[in-house]
Order: sequence, then C-alpha cells, then structure tokens
Amino acid sequence: MDKTFYTLSISGLNLHHVIEYFEREHFHAKNLSRTDKNTLFVTLPKSEYKKFRSENFARTFRIKIIKRSGNEETISSLLRHIGLFLGLIVAIASVVLCTNRIFAVELYEENHTCKNQQQCIFYGENKNKLLESLKDLGIAKGKSLPLRNSNREIEQKLIRQFKQISGVTIRQNGVKIVVEIKEATLREEEHISNLVSPVSGVIVTSTINSGKSHVKNGDIVLKGQTLVSPENNKNVSASFEIRTFYHETMVYSDNITSYKRTGKKYTINNIEFFGLKLKSNKKQPFKIYEAKTTKRYMFYNLFFPFTSTSTTFEELKKEETVVPFEQVEDILKQKLYAETKANLPSNVEEKNKTFATFKEKDKTRLDCYIEAIVTVSAT
Repeated sequence: MDKTFYTLSISGLNLHHVIEYFEREHFHAKNLSRTDKNTLFVTLPKSEYKKFRSENFARTFRIKIIKRSGNEETISSLLRHIGLFLGLIVAIASVVLCTNRIFAVELYEENHTCKNQQQCIFYGENKNKLLESLKDLGIAKGKSLPLRNSNREIEQKLIRQFKQISGVTIRQNGVKIVVEIKEATLREEEHISNLVSPVSGVIVTSTINSGKSHVKNGDIVLKGQTLVSPENNKNVSASFEIRTFYHETMVYSDNITSYKRTGKKYTINNIEFFGLKLKSNKKQPFKIYEAKTTKRYMFYNLFFPFTSTSTTFEELKKEETVVPFEQVEDILKQKLYAETKANLPSNVEEKNKTFATFKEKDKTRLDCYIEAIVTVSAT
C-alpha cells in the first residue's frame, strides 16, 4: 500500500471551497493551516492529491508540492545516499580531469555606466560579438588553460576590433576567467538613437525640433513604437505628451468564510538524532486546525545532535458571514485606487480616475482606471 503524503501550498481566492471539498469527499487532510486569506497549507495522501488535482475547479488555484513524506521520501533518501557516494567519485574525477579547462567566463560590468547608448559594448549584438572574439582568442567555456595569449596581446586585438574598447584586463580565478573592459566614450554622432514611446496610448501634443516624425497628434501608438528618428546625422530633439491608462482589478465575494480559535490545543513531540526521526504515534483530534512547530536541541553544550520537535495543534471553528459589496464598496475602491496609482511612474501626470463593476451571483468584479499624461522627450 502506497503511504506517500504530499504537503501542499494552495493559493487563490475563496479557499473555503477547497476546505468544503475536502470535507465532502472525506479526505484525510492533515496539518491544515492558513497563513492568510489567500494561502492554505495541507497534507494529503498521494491518491487524494491526484484526485483533487483532477477536479476542474482545482485549476483556479495555484497548487505547489512543498514536501513529500512516506514511502516516496524513504526511496528518495536511499537514492540520495547512493547519489552522494557516486557524486563523490564523480567530483574527484572532475577535479582531476577538468582543472585545466575554463568553466566560466564573466564580463565584469559592476557599476557600469555608459553614454554610448545602443553602441555600448555590453549591449545586445555588440556583447555577442565581443564574446565571439574572446572565444577566437581562447577565452570561452571548455577552452584549455593556461591562456595561449598574454593580457597585452588580447587587449591590442580587441582594441583594434572594437572602437568602444580602450582597455582590457584578464584575471584568472581558478577555472573562471574574469574579463574587465574599459569602455571608450564615442562621439555623439556615433550613437544617435530613435525616440520611442514608453507606453501605449494616444498622442496629445508633439513638438519636433529636429528629426523625422513618424506620428502626429491623435495617432494611437504602441509601447516601443518609434516616434522620431534621426535625420541628417543630427540628434533627435522632440517632446510628446501621450494619454494612456493604468488599470488594476479585483474580485470580491459576498460570502466571507473566517476561522476562529476555540482555545483547544494538542501537542505532539518527536525526537530526531543524526537525521533519524523517531515519530510519535499520536494523532491530533481536530478536524480544522492551525499547526506550529518548534525545534530545539536537547543538549546545548554536547556534540551529539539530539533535537526535540514539538508541534502544537490549535482547533479552528469555521464561521460564514455575508457582507454585501455595497457595504464595503468605498473601502475597496480606495484600496484598489492606491494599488493602481502605485503603477504610475514619477514623470506621469494623473488626470482622472474611474471605476467599473460587474456582478455575477455573490461575486463582484471591480476595475480601476487611471487616465494619465506621459511626457517623453529627447534633447
């Protein structure tokens, strides 16, 4: 008989439906606890877990296995010990065979600030070309050590190939090669770039001093769309105001399920020695409960790692109440507005806010829209 158990983390709205399902199907649910209204922890036998996952309504929740115990865990423990021995052999062989190979190449970019924009040596295709050049010079994963070229030879070859490079330092840390690039500052005309829209919206106003405009007032633009491109080798100088909307939504249920402590508690103690757990055969008597586990050393000043694990179960009583959406509408709108406003960047001017509601049975969907003006410019 398979005695494998899964400890699950279940997240989502209306978790009381999950608990009601466990009760209706007579599941052997253990260690049922809730950290907040949207997160539930429970331990189920493997067969009941599979049945639960097969239900259509379970797809509306995020279900994650955080621990396995029982037969499956025992097998895994044996495999881990065998794997440890095999891993030790493989590790020794790897050290012997691979210490003369490069295992990693790192481009040092810490605190890097660049004025070369899209011509930056660490940007996109430029970085890929740099890595290919380093590979041709023998600096790549799997290449042999020591390096066949000196630091000075590598530096001279890269400077001749890339106008963005003014200096190169190569450091070897074991089987890892660190490449530090000193970047040259290009002339402004070498990195002229387009002015693009940071958001999707409608053009309200536009001022073009230099560059070729691709949009006009009233046009709908998408995020990343080019607004102005360079012309006659001159930098783009333009300014746009774009009207856009920021949106957040939430779903509220009139039926609120809460759990209150009854004051009844039950404690089970276990002992662990060198990873071997001596578990108590006691069963906690509560149907719905919260569990808290504490672990402490039995002998603080001795070498032997005897530990005592104490799990306290506290009984919970389910209470269901009905709170109509209209009673909490103002509070929910204020909360949702604050969440929506938090999405606005500092350079955005808020113009207006609106709310929309959609009700179906005992659930209400609330949407918040903030109309805003985004200013984007280049000089």
